[in-house]
Amino acid sequence: MILVNQIPITFKSEKAFRNYVAAYDQMLSLWPKPFKSLYVNTDFGKTHILANGNKDAEALVFLHGFGASATMWYPTVQELSKHFRTYAIDYIGDFNKSITNHIPENRGQNSTWITQVLDSLNIEKVNIIGLSYGGWMTLDYLISKPERINRAALLAPAASLQKLNLHFWLNFLTFAFFPFTDTIKKSIKNWTAKDVHLNGYLENLIISAIKGAKPGKGVYPSLYNDDELQRVTAPVLLLIGDEEFIYNPVKAIKRAKKLIKGIKAELIPKAGHILNIDKAEVVNPLL
Repeated sequence: MILVNQIPITFKSEKAFRNYVAAYDQMLSLWPKPFKSLYVNTDFGKTHILANGNKDAEALVFLHGFGASATMWYPTVQELSKHFRTYAIDYIGDFNKSITNHIPENRGQNSTWITQVLDSLNIEKVNIIGLSYGGWMTLDYLISKPERINRAALLAPAASLQKLNLHFWLNFLTFAFFPFTDTIKKSIKNWTAKDVHLNGYLENLIISAIKGAKPGKGVYPSLYNDDELQRVTAPVLLLIGDEEFIYNPVKAIKRAKKLIKGIKAELIPKAGHILNIDKAEVVNPLL
């Protein structure tokens, strides 16, 4: 489903968005069925959501990584929607099917957007799984809105526990200044483990997102200080691949264990940044 004649401000043009939607719909051929595509209204635009599972089951929300859309969760939703009512959300401000009309400008506005989505879905307290930027947003919500979360899983959260390294910034700047198919493909390879080849549909989706993207300001992921991490009270699972490229995964896990009370943290062998895809058979049973 797409809202006719409504183009997100995150895309250069209607043509760019239509090309992206075609790639998104290809990805949906991998999505677990049956599912429902729906939109909810927020102050920042209409948020697109893919819903699966029993409507009466406990709610589980997914927040994706930069440029990858809600569809990146296909191997995870395949398993977890058997036990939960899952909501894979296209987060506002990124390149996806959400109709963004105002990009959040700070962490507070990110939290407001999440709260508005949960309220629209009539979810009082939620379980959240976030990867990369979605993991960073999830951790912020754990800090700012602890009363709204049952438990959370952080998969390779961007920044958060360790500063983003030079490798990450070079990768990011490649997207920004050289948005060509070949260079994007080379940069995307950094997201996976060495022996993993990204699904062609997802690769095409990310290429369409980056090539069609309209530069704009947003909230960049940042390091949380010790006091913020010590304020986390909900049960948290942290999973990071041992081939993570955006920071040192061992140091990130060590800091998390030191500061977040009761956290369970594991280093996933032979997994890169998008570890839910790289090692779905290992990650899914842990969630």
